[in-house]
Amino acid sequence: MLQLFRRLRFKIILTGNNLKYLKYAFGEILLVVIGILIALQVNNWNEERKNRILGQILLAKLKKEYNENLEEINSKILIRKRMMSSIEYLLTYPSILVHVRRTTVRPTMDPVEGVTSVILNSGQLSLIKNEKLALFLSNWTGLRNKVIEEEQDMVLYTTQNYYTYRIHNYNLFYLQSASENDLAELYSINQKIQAGGTPEHFETSLVSSAEECKRYLTDKVVRNYLLRLYKSCNTTNNQSLGLKSEIENALIIIDQEME
Repeated sequence: MLQLFRRLRFKIILTGNNLKYLKYAFGEILLVVIGILIALQVNNWNEERKNRILGQILLAKLKKEYNENLEEINSKILIRKRMMSSIEYLLTYPSILVHVRRTTVRPTMDPVEGVTSVILNSGQLSLIKNEKLALFLSNWTGLRNKVIEEEQDMVLYTTQNYYTYRIHNYNLFYLQSASENDLAELYSINQKIQAGGTPEHFETSLVSSAEECKRYLTDKVVRNYLLRLYKSCNTTNNQSLGLKSEIENALIIIDQEME
């Protein structure tokens, strides 16, 4: 092909027809330009194809990451709901055991965000074509910080106030209980105690001191701490439910973009 063009150019030069040569030169330049444009377009197609593949890979990783975050949020919401349920019970009925134990836990969210961090810090956000999803990823840090701030406030209050008061004023050995799975047995034992028995009459390690329990439940300071803790649980769960909704919407978008 190149030899053909060289021969043609040589013949035109020999004729001495400048106009004809200029037309040939213009045609040759035009062919070169068209070839370059075609090559650029092919290269763009290849880049777009690579970006689409990479985008799909990122979407799959994001789906896994935010499903894990959704499970994390749901588990912490459940823990706080149990705490709230136990606080309601403690403030109403003379029974302690598992409920006291629930009020001492400090559920905090541990978000999974490795893929999100890579996307945001490496400039790969442009590969996420859906604007709503891209906005969610951009806002992720702020969204989860709202929940974490409430959790940290709750942990700080519990540690500096509720825990400290319990340690200084009660024998915590008598306020311990077994796991959540033993709740039914604890209720049964408590009913026997209320019917006239004493903890010493039952061969079980699940019974706490009746005297210490009674004193704990009638303590106004403890009840005020429990009310404050209940409010913190409720506020934190409301923030968590908002974040949960954002994650669920993001996962719906990811599924749509992966189709």
